[in-house]
Amino acid sequence: MKNAWLYELRRADTNFTSYLFGTMHLVCEDRFTWPERLQEALKNCGVLYLETDLQNETEISWDFLSSFSNLRETLTNTQWQKLWELNETTLHYPKEELAHLHPFFILTQLQNQMFDCKVISPEEGLRAMAFQYGLEVRGLESLEAHLGTIGQIEKHEHMNLLQDLLENYDELKKLFTEMTDCYYNGDVDKMSDFFNDNSKLVLSKAAEEVFLIRRNKSWLPEIKKAAIKSPAFFAVGAAHLIGEHGLFLLLEKEGFTIRSI
Repeated sequence: MKNAWLYELRRADTNFTSYLFGTMHLVCEDRFTWPERLQEALKNCGVLYLETDLQNETEISWDFLSSFSNLRETLTNTQWQKLWELNETTLHYPKEELAHLHPFFILTQLQNQMFDCKVISPEEGLRAMAFQYGLEVRGLESLEAHLGTIGQIEKHEHMNLLQDLLENYDELKKLFTEMTDCYYNGDVDKMSDFFNDNSKLVLSKAAEEVFLIRRNKSWLPEIKKAAIKSPAFFAVGAAHLIGEHGLFLLLEKEGFTIRSI
């Protein structure tokens, strides 16, 4: 990953450069390296934008993650047994608590456990560098708005995603490894092909609409506004950049030139 996933963002009506970096929320520490020019790019900016603003939230409602119907009664015996096996080896929740967790909460934790390595968070690394260099750190969306996107997906869709993971866990773990390999290798085209070929297994149509397409559209005005005001550094999940609804194409339609560095 010498210069992979790091891009210059320019427009004809500005005389400065902003930057766009594709991240993953977690990566293997022994396989991830920062792009060579990333620190230089950060130092040239006055603000770092991450996906979600985690600094300025006070009272956030987590109600949608609680009081879920009994998973033990909703899952098949085989699915529940698989969930319990995974719980015993990775999550370690008491059986009664596990049965009432929201499927999204379980799904996220199980996906994070698919790494066979020590993991680190590039976003936290960027945040630390930003503070070191004196950059302001902002979010393209509030935590409340982010949690709201989760609530936009119907409960049965969340359940379907969890059931698919439990029924296809080994296959999905293999696909997850392929996806992370694309990222480590900086292969944008292969990453795009991966999502096109495996979209139904990776994300349902409803989840793709909420988590990727709608969020990209909602972020676009803020990115445009910030990128033509002063040098800014934007870091979002690599999946948000690619595809027909990705930020690459959306920003190009807004007159930006995007160049890998």
